[in-house]
Amino acid sequence: MTAAYGLLMAICATLCADAQELASARMPVSAPAAGTPAVVEVRSLLPVSWWQVKRDPLSQAFTYNANGSLEQPGEQLVFVPGFSIARFGSRTVMLSKPVTYRNGSIFVAREDAELIRSLTVPRTPGPRKAVAKPNRRMLIVVDPGHGGHDPGALDGTATEKAINLAISLQLKKQLEADGHTVRMTRTGDSFVELDDRVALANRIHADLFISIHANSERSGRVTGIETFHCDNDSRFDPISLGIAAAKQFSLDRLKLGLSREPTILFRTILYGLLIEDSRYRSRRLANAIQQALINETLAETRGTKQGPYRVLRQANCPAVLVEAGFMSNKVESMKLRDPAYQKKLVSGIWKGISNYIARSAAY
Repeated sequence: MTAAYGLLMAICATLCADAQELASARMPVSAPAAGTPAVVEVRSLLPVSWWQVKRDPLSQAFTYNANGSLEQPGEQLVFVPGFSIARFGSRTVMLSKPVTYRNGSIFVAREDAELIRSLTVPRTPGPRKAVAKPNRRMLIVVDPGHGGHDPGALDGTATEKAINLAISLQLKKQLEADGHTVRMTRTGDSFVELDDRVALANRIHADLFISIHANSERSGRVTGIETFHCDNDSRFDPISLGIAAAKQFSLDRLKLGLSREPTILFRTILYGLLIEDSRYRSRRLANAIQQALINETLAETRGTKQGPYRVLRQANCPAVLVEAGFMSNKVESMKLRDPAYQKKLVSGIWKGISNYIARSAAY
């Protein structure tokens, strides 16, 4: 008992020391580099009653409070430098570009100014008017499952790896037509390690990770589409994964508003929070894709499910794995090989992603 208590006290002491170190870190004050998109100071977008602001020395979050009181705050608007989100009350609002910090102030991209301003406008009674959704452009990683010496599920001469790639390449074109940037984990019949697939998404700071697969089971009678998001198994808790991610990946100190490299403890906490938030968003993304897929294909729905897949559990962005049908079922396998049906699958995944992005602006 004494040893456990001593260990707990040591951890607490470490946390406090790290918090003090971060609190004393000075933020960079240099002007943005040439070519940086035009930005607007957040304070200029808010009513005077929102000008009270508080900075958390550990998370680096900046909180603007309504009613001019930090002790008894009303509504709150929260920004974290380096991240493309704003927290308003219980809602998370997606921004087009990361928030920046300069000379003691928080800035957002000019195209996000009206969105931020609209959050704090007092609501007046009357019929609700439709609010235009921001036209967001995302960096999306599309992952065709299997490849190379790993064929995946088989049906005669047909292989899952070929079907996955055909669907993924079409999806890439559809997403790029919307203005999104798409990176593929493979573009041909090559083998890619599972960890390398999610590592790509984390390394390039992707907004979404979509893994495409086809299913199989022994009886040959099962049909339907299902979409997976990461499970909540304690073996894959965000803190454990945050420790692993902190050792493997780096954070841009300038985007975070730090004058020096963040400590391993800070990176562990931040990656843990990113993974936890990504899991919540992954559930919403999986639901949106599954619903759109069923609407497009009229296939049997097997719903959205939790899955301990390696390509999902270490992602620090919303990540889902789509099982587009069962190759072990003769009828469904014929559909999966049909270019016309593949087009429906692509349309469903694309619409699900588009619906998720549009809805994300309201949260």
